[in-house]
Amino acid sequence: MKKSRFTDEQIVKILREADKDPVADVAKRHAVSEQTIYVWRRRFGEMASSDVKRLKDLEQENARLRKLVVQPDSYSKKWLFWDRSSPAAAGGIPKLQDDSESMKTGRT
Repeated sequence: MKKSRFTDEQIVKILREADKDPVADVAKRHAVSEQTIYVWRRRFGEMASSDVKRLKDLEQENARLRKLVVQPDSYSKKWLFWDRSSPAAAGGIPKLQDDSESMKTGRT
């Protein structure tokens, strides 16, 4: 994702200017297109700078919590397989081996 030239707080300040002045003048002043102002307006709407900071904090917390709950790649490098050929497996107690051992032997 491309890094924006403006922070979210700066964007909200520019939008407040666009509420008072014509959009074309504000766009020229900040060297952005008029369409960019309209896209920002759709994204941020009537938010204040403090609302944007709170939204950013909530998004960061949400991302952190998703990593804690989902973690799809946490076990991708080390899967556990049942070693069915071991004597322990014959006795009903499965022996675990990691992926690196199964790759050497060719068993899955």
